Amino acid sequence: MTQHARTLWELAARLLPESEMVEIGELAATTPCDFQRLLEFDVKLGWGSMAHVSQGRTGNYAPEDRDVFRPLQYCADYFQLMTEGRGEWMTREIVHMSALHLEALVQRIGLSHRLPLGRAIRETMFREKVDSRTWQLLDDFRDIYNAAKHDMGHEKDTHLFSVEDAILAYVVCRKLGIRLHCLADLNTNWEQSGTPSH
Repeated sequence: MTQHARTLWELAARLLPESEMVEIGELAATTPCDFQRLLEFDVKLGWGSMAHVSQGRTGNYAPEDRDVFRPLQYCADYFQLMTEGRGEWMTREIVHMSALHLEALVQRIGLSHRLPLGRAIRETMFREKVDSRTWQLLDDFRDIYNAAKHDMGHEKDTHLFSVEDAILAYVVCRKLGIRLHCLADLNTNWEQSGTPSH
């Protein structure tokens, strides 16, 4: 178990019903990554899944919302590369891109563009709009995001995050994004863009 796995499992348990915890547990234990099954699980979560944000190789969102949805397109590409083996090389970037999705939503809600996630969630405007439970979940995730960006202190020839961590981080960020998106000023309307609205 990696140093972040326990926190990620705890965050997932606070966000997912038991049936989804069972499913995510199976997905996280599957080697190599079963991208098709992960995609199906992601779609069931609703709103901006990896399937929603792209139509083929084109972004399926308003251009003004690129900062929110482009990271999920990267996640889709990285998860697909995981199916080819050597998935551990994609894990840090999946955690990073998943968190960038959250960071963009937080910045929009708090009108705190360019502030990193940890500072942005502490801005008064953001705290006034977000419930305390969601705020605490974001704060608890913050150290994982910071590690993805900055921590190179793990042992030589190892990876800071496992495939399990990457899947969990992605799902945690998606669930938090679903909580936050209605507070953000987004131009994307999934019904108008030809994908189902959730």
